Amino acid sequence: MESESDSRSGWLAPVSIAIQNIIIFIAVLTVPLTVAQQLGLSAEETSSWLLAAYGLTGIAGLILAIVYRQPLLITGNLFALIFIASLGQEFSFAELIGAFIVAGAAVLLLSALGLTRRLAAWLPASIVFGLLARAIIPFISRIFTSVSDAPLLAGIAATVPAFIPRALLVTLAGLAVVGVLINALQEVTKGPLVLGPVFAFAISLSEISFLGFGPFFWALVVGTAISLLLEPEQFKQLRTTS
Repeated sequence: MESESDSRSGWLAPVSIAIQNIIIFIAVLTVPLTVAQQLGLSAEETSSWLLAAYGLTGIAGLILAIVYRQPLLITGNLFALIFIASLGQEFSFAELIGAFIVAGAAVLLLSALGLTRRLAAWLPASIVFGLLARAIIPFISRIFTSVSDAPLLAGIAATVPAFIPRALLVTLAGLAVVGVLINALQEVTKGPLVLGPVFAFAISLSEISFLGFGPFFWALVVGTAISLLLEPEQFKQLRTTS
């Protein structure tokens, strides 16, 4: 009996963890679906995107976990999806694909040259979190705009069936990233850098465009410059500890 009990406890823990991960993936799935709607993707384009983000990475994670006997999980990057959504109004899907190919190649090159650590030391995480917070806010604000735009409230009963799926999708996507927004805002204000991250957050909310670069680029540049000029001791402290 004791061995039977040990056997059960041996597989119950992994199954419990797996169920939790599956629930998280399903909840977060509303984010790429919402992004696909914003970009106007067809059903085929959306399916291929989800296959690449979830199916292929899931297979890779399964193989790595079996081969190395470690909990190695490869998933699509939620932050990248949120960033794509923030750019969806400015660029086409094809342009975004090209941009991410270039970005992927740049990251690969920086990693191969061993420069990622140096770059991270000069680009404080709190400033990056300011950009992330700005990218997430529209997901949450759309929960309320979708309700205010509801045809049901306007008495247009014929369009209600078409509205409900989109409203539900927008609401679930917003709820899925509330925790991410809370964490990002806490990172912006927790210090030791405060001025740079706050300015980066504020600039990213603007519509500034200069020399062909938009608000996210200038938020990084100006936010980092402000921390270097006005918070030099804190910046140095952060670089020392990183």
